[in-house]
Amino acid sequence: MSEARIFANTRKGYWYTAHTGVLKYTLTNEKLERLGLLNLSKAFQYIQERLNY
Repeated sequence: MSEARIFANTRKGYWYTAHTGVLKYTLTNEKLERLGLLNLSKAFQYIQERLNY
């Protein structure tokens, strides 16, 4: 059985699953940005740099 299927059916919760190697490998920030999602780390850094000039 693949790791993805095991973690998809886990009862340990979202927080545990989000920190597994499977998701860290498959859902990189670059892939999420290509899908059109906002990178909150970059957005926060941008705002922080603008406020601290």
